Amino acid sequence: MLTDKGWRRQRLYKPFKEGYWNLCLGLRLLRAPQRRLPDFLLIGAQKAGTTSLFNYMSEHPQIDPPMRKEVHYFDVRYERSERWYRAHFPPVATIGQTLTGEASPAYMFYEGVEQRVQALTPEAKLIVVLRDPIRRAYSHYQQSGRKGFETKDFTTAMRAEAERLAAPGEQLLRDRVSGTVAQRKFSYLIRGHYAEQLERWFALFPREQFLILKAEDMFADPQTICDEVFAFLGLPPHRLKDTKVHNEGRYDREQLPNEEELGAYFAPHNARLAALIGRDMGW
Repeated sequence: MLTDKGWRRQRLYKPFKEGYWNLCLGLRLLRAPQRRLPDFLLIGAQKAGTTSLFNYMSEHPQIDPPMRKEVHYFDVRYERSERWYRAHFPPVATIGQTLTGEASPAYMFYEGVEQRVQALTPEAKLIVVLRDPIRRAYSHYQQSGRKGFETKDFTTAMRAEAERLAAPGEQLLRDRVSGTVAQRKFSYLIRGHYAEQLERWFALFPREQFLILKAEDMFADPQTICDEVFAFLGLPPHRLKDTKVHNEGRYDREQLPNEEELGAYFAPHNARLAALIGRDMGW
């Protein structure tokens, strides 16, 4: 569990960590054309347990993870080259021996990412983890508060979201797939409009390239979910050694303000999702 003290420590050491990564990446760039593109992408959703799933998956002896979990090439770093992206992955010589991929959970949300993925890695397997949108929103809100972005109480922040995202100054950045500043910090509700996001991806990729998982199922039984993931990727079974929850925020999960109002808000979006994927998630 990442405490408030942990967040402060993380911010303190982040410049040193980034410097180390940039040094390693610079060395890998020398042979980037001989490196692979991902076999799979874990595209979302944010605050739905993607860090845990990625760590579980990385235990498999036939999965060779990238330099870092979230490369964010297709959204905030698309101005970088394909060579830069390849530098994060294993050498081409490992094709056929292992699979590789990355997990950037914002990919599903930002419009236009799906087109970039389709252009570069059209055959990549796409893994999606969806969480109860109310609890996802509350987790996102808590994270924004820990980082110092959010000062409003939860109910006020939810009711202010539409106005925040539509503020005139925010329109100036909408040509960027990475979204506006407000979208990145305060998009608590809209990120839970899962059907709208998946419809864009389904328009470009065959349904058989997707595996859609329920975060609550993964939290309850990581091994069963990973068995499903490994089978989807064509890998043999693997018994997990570590099934703890990773990157877990510190807050009271039992205290969920305004749940009734948010339940009514998300009901049509959840129904649209159920119709789209042929599964009622039970939220």
